Amino acid sequence: MLQLLSSLPEAPRSIAMRDGQDLAAGAPLLLDGFRLVGTAADVPPCERRVAALGDRRVSVFRSGRGFAAVDAGGDGAAAVHEIAEREGLLYVRLAQRPSGQAPAERAA
Repeated sequence: MLQLLSSLPEAPRSIAMRDGQDLAAGAPLLLDGFRLVGTAADVPPCERRVAALGDRRVSVFRSGRGFAAVDAGGDGAAAVHEIAEREGLLYVRLAQRPSGQAPAERAA
């Protein structure tokens, strides 16, 4: 069953913070175009979660080497997004859409 991350595309909603987590650690990322999508604990090893960022859905994966983020669903080319972890929080900076992919063409 697909589980969604608690994405925060525009304004903070609710992310459970652990003692010692510091949002200030991610402030430079937010200023550089990254968006907070959830906590690292939300993404178990070898699984994926999906975050809604505006009109886009992004799959976030955890592997033995760290995290990865790509467009969720759809056929054909998919954008690979930058992802960063700071203080247990995950941030994604969206890449441009692949050529010819319009918002209406994404998977529902």
